[in-house]
Amino acid sequence: ANWDSMVFDVGGEALRRVPMMEPSRGTQQHVGTLLETCGSVEELLERLSA
Repeated sequence: ANWDSMVFDVGGEALRRVPMMEPSRGTQQHVGTLLETCGSVEELLERLSA
């Protein structure tokens, strides 16, 4: 991983890669509520892919 993606290990066989097309849009202002309301990494990944 580098600045254009985040990689999560959620305990499965494969790592989960989330592309970050615009890393500067990952500020607390942009994603703070999302991060605060997700109870787990799995929930975060599910909501990001919806």
